[in-house]
Amino acid sequence: METRTNGHGDDATDVAETPDAAGTQQSETTWSEADLLLEDGVTPKERFVELIETNGGWLRQKQLVEATNLSKATVSRTLSSMESAGEVTRRRVGRENIVYLSGCEPSNPAKAMRPEADDRSAT
Repeated sequence: METRTNGHGDDATDVAETPDAAGTQQSETTWSEADLLLEDGVTPKERFVELIETNGGWLRQKQLVEATNLSKATVSRTLSSMESAGEVTRRRVGRENIVYLSGCEPSNPAKAMRPEADDRSAT
């Protein structure tokens, strides 16, 4: 693992080298909340709302991790805070969480709990 610095000269999060499907090494960098604020000028909560709104009111939690480069723990902690404030709702579907903006929760959970048929991306 190597260390990089953010815009303030502080050490940023670890950079890990991981093999891709072809076996070549690729860098996976996770950002801190401060890194996201410096890079995009928004807080993680603001970025999450923007991404979820762009995707019709819901998104897979893992897509928030991928789109923001924040750690899984940071995304989960931020979503827990947002859930407590009534800003989002998370529903467990199989082995993943689906995040809905408040007011965008499905009216028919049996049908809506099958988002795997939808190829939404966070970009």
